[in-house]
Amino acid sequence: MLFIASTASYFVPRYGWRLFGFMYCSDPSTIFVENLKIDYDNDLIKITGNTSASMPAYAGAIHKLSGTTLYVGLKYNSLLSFSRRDGRFDVHILIETQSIEKIILKGNQTEKTIYEKGGPAPEPDE
Repeated sequence: MLFIASTASYFVPRYGWRLFGFMYCSDPSTIFVENLKIDYDNDLIKITGNTSASMPAYAGAIHKLSGTTLYVGLKYNSLLSFSRRDGRFDVHILIETQSIEKIILKGNQTEKTIYEKGGPAPEPDE
């Protein structure tokens, strides 16, 4: 029983949030995209960046394609991901890149556009 409880206390906060979609994703206003690369040849989108939140621990990312808009949610744990205290993220999304016209970072109730087709490339500190 102790083994199950200790295993659940590790895996549920680390991966269980994904079951609820973007509900537990971090507020995108604290997230800064340093590099966004769309590789049209390999249908790959790479997003790297960091957060301004204190004591971050990057836990992972989820994504959802809705029409021509790609929504990306990032999760940071403040208390439970103590094995890796790093706010940097490096997300690789395999998706048909030709159909993407907009990429939005999404939290529970907030959104932040980081790419629009035909628009300027994102600033390094955006």
